[in-house]
Amino acid sequence: MAVIAQIKFVYARFLFPPIALACVLVGVATAAWLRRKDVAMEVRWGVPCIILLPTICYAMAINAQMLRDSRCAVEAWFVDTVEPSSDVGAFSKPQYLPRLGDLGYPTYTVAMTRDTFERPQPRYLILTSYNYEDFNARQTACMKDLLSGQLGYQPVATFKGQYLGTGSSWLSLAGWGAPVPGKISPTITVLRRAGR
Repeated sequence: MAVIAQIKFVYARFLFPPIALACVLVGVATAAWLRRKDVAMEVRWGVPCIILLPTICYAMAINAQMLRDSRCAVEAWFVDTVEPSSDVGAFSKPQYLPRLGDLGYPTYTVAMTRDTFERPQPRYLILTSYNYEDFNARQTACMKDLLSGQLGYQPVATFKGQYLGTGSSWLSLAGWGAPVPGKISPTITVLRRAGR
């Protein structure tokens, strides 16, 4: 293996080839474990089940979270609650946002700075957890003021994932404490400009 450049991050898809090879080794080791006669049958079958069951449940939790992504809930909320002529601002690239532009809502990029809020801004703002993970100290302070209503907006709805990253869904027990993989179901806060 040759390292061309260190990128300092790993996507799950980068690990698929070594995981496929590891699965072969795990399968061989599991078969050898199950054939052992010097270990009680309950233990031989119990150990793989204790490992396998949470793993299968976690895979189901990932699928369930992708089927119930918070961005889809935001889109449905906008369709049910907000007039299509209302303009929407966001603090990030559109690929990680609800598809409000596709639904006919005029969308704009907004900077998380105090200067931004000294000028007229869209009627609604969308703030996702992927935004504030990358905010610096000044942006974080501005965000706190925004969420507390000091910059002319009030939070009107919050949408979160139901399975991954909650620490409460037994389906995702194997992933408790681990970061949510990929860009699945961010926490999204919708803010509305105060007044008419």
